Amino acid sequence: MENLNMELRMEILENSLNVENLINGLIVHYLSLSEVEKSRNFSNKRSIPFQSKIDLLYDFKIFNKDEIFAIELVMFFRNKFLHVSSHNSFTDIFINNSSKKNELKKFSDSKMFEDENDYLQAYRKLQIIVVDIIKNKFIIKSDERIRLGDSIITHVNNHVKLRNSIFDEVQVLSDNLNRSILGEIESSEFHRLIFECINNLFSTLGDKTTDIFEDETFIKKLLS
Repeated sequence: MENLNMELRMEILENSLNVENLINGLIVHYLSLSEVEKSRNFSNKRSIPFQSKIDLLYDFKIFNKDEIFAIELVMFFRNKFLHVSSHNSFTDIFINNSSKKNELKKFSDSKMFEDENDYLQAYRKLQIIVVDIIKNKFIIKSDERIRLGDSIITHVNNHVKLRNSIFDEVQVLSDNLNRSILGEIESSEFHRLIFECINNLFSTLGDKTTDIFEDETFIKKLLS
């Protein structure tokens, strides 16, 4: 009976399912999807191909080329071990895929990299790296949302402050106008007070409280 090396295959399967679930969750996280179970593309019942998902994440610049390389290498071994029964070891796979051996070697801590144990340890290190890459993307997006939220709150507070300052200056201007009409202040003093209010208004408007809308990167992220 053919040795299927089920222990290794099960390890590969478990790791691959973990990566697939993380990738799916990452897209849901970035798109802020609610009711995922009703999604046509990201629910458990239906799904777009895994390759299409990581291509999508690459197109949105969430993953770079090196990160995609590592993820695709994990899935390469997944496909070989789960779909080709004759491949019961990394050594078997490398017989017709020597380039993949060189790719996996980049993740090896062994100087020799010449036996099955070396290959397995390199694969396990690769798997850890890939999981860390994906989890870090969750953290980056969450931190980004916090920063955006803080920026919006700051802008709203600045807007309220600006509105109140303008209201105060207009109120002072209105009071001085009434005093002038009632003859309570001289014309020269009234003119001085008008210019003072105008200068205060210009100073208030020049406080850069609307810089948030001049930040193109911020606006794009806000609308994404």
